[in-house]
Amino acid sequence: MKTTLTRLLSLLLCLALIGSMLPAAVFADSEIWMENPTGWTSADQVVYQTASADGKTYVLNWGVRGERAVFLTTYALDYYGGAAEAQSWAAEMTAQYAGGTNQDDVTSSQLYAALRGFVQGKQSYQTSYDGTRSLFKYTDCMVSESGHISSFYSGIKLNGAWDSGHTWNREHTWPNSKGFDKQDDDIMMLRPTSVSENSSRGNTAYGESAGYYHPNIEAGNRFDLRGDVARIMLYCYVRWSNQDYMWGQEGVIESMEVMLRWMEEDPVDTWEMGRNDSVQSITGVRNCFVDYPELAWALFSREAPANAYLNPEAPSPVCVGIDVSEHNGAINWATVSNQVDFAILRVGYTGSTVGNVYKDAKFDANLQGCVANHIPFGLYYYAGATTKTKAIQEADAVLAWLEEAGVSPDLPIFYDVEENANILTLSNPELAEVNAAFCDKLESAGYRAGVYASASLWDYQFNGYEVYDGMAHWVAHWGTHNLTAAPGANVWQYASDGTVPGISGAVDMNYWIGPLGDTEHPSTAVLVDPGCLDGKLTSTCVRCGLVQEQPIPGKGHTPGNPVTENEQAPSCTEAGSYDQVVYCAVCGAELSRVTNSTAALGHDYRSTVTEPSCTEAGGTRWTCARCGDSYLENETAPLGHDWDEGVVTLEPTDDEDGQRLFTCQRCGATRTEIIPRLNQINPFVDVSEGKYYYEPVMWAFYHEPRITSGTDETHFSPNAPCTREQIVFFLWATAGKPAPAGSSAGFTDVKANRYYYEAVCWAKEQGITTGVSETSFGVGSYCTRSQAVTFLWRAADAPAPGDTQNPFTDVSARAYYADAVLWAVENGVTSGTSANAFSPKKLCTRGEIVTFLYAARELIFR
Repeated sequence: MKTTLTRLLSLLLCLALIGSMLPAAVFADSEIWMENPTGWTSADQVVYQTASADGKTYVLNWGVRGERAVFLTTYALDYYGGAAEAQSWAAEMTAQYAGGTNQDDVTSSQLYAALRGFVQGKQSYQTSYDGTRSLFKYTDCMVSESGHISSFYSGIKLNGAWDSGHTWNREHTWPNSKGFDKQDDDIMMLRPTSVSENSSRGNTAYGESAGYYHPNIEAGNRFDLRGDVARIMLYCYVRWSNQDYMWGQEGVIESMEVMLRWMEEDPVDTWEMGRNDSVQSITGVRNCFVDYPELAWALFSREAPANAYLNPEAPSPVCVGIDVSEHNGAINWATVSNQVDFAILRVGYTGSTVGNVYKDAKFDANLQGCVANHIPFGLYYYAGATTKTKAIQEADAVLAWLEEAGVSPDLPIFYDVEENANILTLSNPELAEVNAAFCDKLESAGYRAGVYASASLWDYQFNGYEVYDGMAHWVAHWGTHNLTAAPGANVWQYASDGTVPGISGAVDMNYWIGPLGDTEHPSTAVLVDPGCLDGKLTSTCVRCGLVQEQPIPGKGHTPGNPVTENEQAPSCTEAGSYDQVVYCAVCGAELSRVTNSTAALGHDYRSTVTEPSCTEAGGTRWTCARCGDSYLENETAPLGHDWDEGVVTLEPTDDEDGQRLFTCQRCGATRTEIIPRLNQINPFVDVSEGKYYYEPVMWAFYHEPRITSGTDETHFSPNAPCTREQIVFFLWATAGKPAPAGSSAGFTDVKANRYYYEAVCWAKEQGITTGVSETSFGVGSYCTRSQAVTFLWRAADAPAPGDTQNPFTDVSARAYYADAVLWAVENGVTSGTSANAFSPKKLCTRGEIVTFLYAARELIFR
């Protein structure tokens, strides 16, 4: 198995399994809570919030419902003895202690006793039923909705304040009546639940069959709680040893099979992991089946599925493969062999008009590629039959082509049944007979056969017909995992737009569910189509070692019509070019390539004469009508504003700043200046008079609107590095916090609920920032000196510097910040770090950023 690609796609499979049950779009409703997925991938990304009460510090639930948990948190690592011990804790437990063999004898197993003793030894505090109502604000809190908690079954937002049970109850997920033996106050299984949901569930056992309660019912299947419920029940089963009340309608969950299946189909999410952290901070205990889901299968001596492990790099039984036809063109199978575990090749198809059978034009070449590179392969035939006779004729053609090739496929031969005009003419029984006729013919010849179809066909047309039971099942369902219509499916075609090195363009991607078995290598290698060039095929049987060599005469290349590629149109200043290419019409090999050039167009300048204004230079502006390039001739400098002495519009007091309004007597522009309050107080203990940043910090603090409040009430942290989002927020606040025109910054790392969201949207619209890439702003990255002056320069409309003499050896004339640095130095915004060095990559502190902004305020916000 190709490890890297397989592990990645295995993780996608797990995520797809979750996604098919958790339609996130539902949570746009304001009454339902689900935060945007955060993309957490490691424990050090989690930012904990804590609260103190009664001399104890509690951790708030930080997780998100429905987001797959893929790591143990720092609290969990400490709980299991540290990072190194936690990595192997579950494996060591299962290696030392054996589980039961079924749901009836598990409580007498060594593993059951070991887990129960471990949990009991960890408990430092026992919650009370009454006390839990004040603890849910930590364990079930909604971090983005202060003061609210999330109802367990539906996710409805509840007021966290206890109102004597009028709106929500403390739900016993393990009912009192099911033998909880006075331990009904364990917060691990007590959950806040709206009154109506609590009443609807009652004491009914969880399960899927009639007479059981499905945990997704209150959410209308909008998100999945099955795994959550199963892990809670299993924890209680082990922690409190309620042996008589676990299974069936008299117990709490239908069966071991249902419990394990729910845990597999609804893996652990970060909401459960965050609640585990919170409960640990209260009681000292964690649910080990949340941290190590694989222990559930070990308890019953079952093999755990791939997604039972939090680490997405865990081994997976899923093999990755492709299916191809002539539409995929010439394939480099040597390259492909390093990327996939198997391939399914189209052998032929039935024509849509005359109904003849045709061999796929690339079948022989693709067969040769798989055999020569030891890629296990199967076949498929694109069906067109509407009668049993025609289906048998199609099967006969496949058998004839296989006999001609002299090679047997390692995997089944599939009948590709599409939802086309032919299929729609058949009833379901007729369709079953046609499909069975094709497969039976191949089975009688010694091949394994099966059917390929969409999930909807398996569900609606094939469901209930026994003829499909013995066939191999290949299900097509793109985007999400939906194999419920074909139990025991062998192959899932999960995408049609995959990319695999060695194949040009999109290719269908598949998972083989389970091991490929004894099919890793074909028995012989036979070249059927020599292609255009002469060559020799050396075939080695990987089972018996027989080596055969066969010279293969080539057919020669067939030149196709010349095509134009890489066409670059000329611009005003740059020549254009294009390639004239000839490919082989048979194999696609490039036979010749000639690059031609086209002359540059030259500028088409048009002139306009403008008078200088307060802010704009005057002169004759020449602008190219084609490319927009322009230059100013006979330039006259901007006149500059002619400010009056100003009018006090708000008198300062001891507690409030005043304001003075200045008006340009030439153009009428206005600006407002803050008159400091009469008794201005410095709130920051780390900002003292005499420091270069003292006046800028006071200006920023007392600016209206306030530009920055510091890092807390008494500290500004002038020497702390300033992030990209902080300087953009400072600029936006200095501009008066204008509302952005659009509602999205276009950056995936800029979330709508962050303090800097509107600032980044505004800055993007104003051309102040373009982000570190097309999709990322660079949230959390520290701002360098070059980035800082570039932000300010762009905010000032990117004026050309008056003095183009560059004194700095570390500022290249080609650097994006070159003009910004010259402008900043020329206007006294900042200077270099020495006579000939600017230090563009040096990180800026908060004190430096505010000082730059203060010095540039008249240049930017004039």
